[in-house]
Amino acid sequence: QLGEESQKLEDARIKRQACLSVAEFTQEIVDNIGIVGVPFLAGILYFRGQVAFGAIIAAGYLANGVFSSLQESFSAYISAKSTTKLNETMLQHLQVQAAAKTEDPQTIIGRGTEVNLGGQVIKYPDLDFTIKAGEKVLLTGPSGCGKSSLFKLLLGQIEPSKGQLTYLDSEGKEIQNPARSFEYLPQAGWIFPGTVADNITMYDAKKQTKLAEVLKKVGLDRDFSKAVDLDREVSPQQADLSGGQKQKIFLPRGLLRHKKFSLMDEPLSALDQASRQKILPLLLGLKQTLIFVGHNLPLEERERFDQVINLKEGENFAN
Repeated sequence: QLGEESQKLEDARIKRQACLSVAEFTQEIVDNIGIVGVPFLAGILYFRGQVAFGAIIAAGYLANGVFSSLQESFSAYISAKSTTKLNETMLQHLQVQAAAKTEDPQTIIGRGTEVNLGGQVIKYPDLDFTIKAGEKVLLTGPSGCGKSSLFKLLLGQIEPSKGQLTYLDSEGKEIQNPARSFEYLPQAGWIFPGTVADNITMYDAKKQTKLAEVLKKVGLDRDFSKAVDLDREVSPQQADLSGGQKQKIFLPRGLLRHKKFSLMDEPLSALDQASRQKILPLLLGLKQTLIFVGHNLPLEERERFDQVINLKEGENFAN
């Protein structure tokens, strides 16, 4: 539907430009006739001895000023007239889109999903799951079992070749393409040229006021307790940033977006045990829904999650 409306908008712009071109061409002819015609008539009157030579010059200046002003006024009128209907149509579409804005999903249901990635098939035939808003879900499994593909499914980046992945609102109605409700935090993110604060807020000045609050929520306020820590210049080529330091930048960067669902791919894997033990309970205490990929978590940490989805490598799960 968006593509169709975009095409209609483009067609309307083409028609408008064609009308403007015809109108401008017509106006140019009228202007030229006026600018040339008035002095020409004044010249005839001069040679007949009916007007002085200065009148010819005055007539030329007058004609040029009058018809130039008329041309500008006419062009402005045509432009306004031709865009009125177009602007009204655009406004209607914007109002419809705003009215049609759906709420964030409250439930995610997966049933027998299968993904075909260019001939490589990843199957989840026994994976039937239901994730409710606010739940904390641990996703485990060996490399190649389909964790990343499951994230891509949830984000709408790929479609299941079999099975169903359904999103429901608070009334149990299905929601289409709710990707705007998700925040994805990859295991290996990117560092950009700028300060540490710039990398966390992604150069958004509005997020600077919420930075301290988010850092405190995930126990990183002491790591960045000094202004010099946040003002430190970093770059992609900088080799003195450890994996743990980078993850301490990536984690609040994702949380500052305040999405309802957060998909985290081993966000604490590069941190030392003490930092992980401090940050994980704080993450699990947040209101947002969390789907967390983790490996070799001790039993006491696994038990903090509302549910554990264990993807097993084998003929039923990864082919």
